[in-house]
Amino acid sequence: MRKWRFRILIGILLVPSVLVLFLLCERVRGHVSLGRYKRQLIAKGEKLTPGDMARVSSAGENGAPEIIAATGQLKEGNVLPKAYAPRMRLTSAGRAIHPTILGLGERALGAGGWWSAGIHQRHGH
Repeated sequence: MRKWRFRILIGILLVPSVLVLFLLCERVRGHVSLGRYKRQLIAKGEKLTPGDMARVSSAGENGAPEIIAATGQLKEGNVLPKAYAPRMRLTSAGRAIHPTILGLGERALGAGGWWSAGIHQRHGH
């Protein structure tokens, strides 16, 4: 009877021990293989870290001066409206109140603004 208990105890302890040993060996083998692969990629000239991929550019290479100069050539019209939409107001409960409810639609933009052509007409105001 004691031999059976001993064999069962050995079986219960041996299976998890072998599993843990296998996983540990695979982890070490994986780290070694990954290190070799990274060295091969670096030798080919691949960039692996974010620091390697970051480019340092001079002040004139990013195109910002041209964009700033082009903004002066923009004209008001359909794309750049003269009057922007009124913003929503927040209540103390954190809800937003639409400007038409507050009566800001036509007064804020005038009768010919974007407001009179959009939501305002759909609601019959």
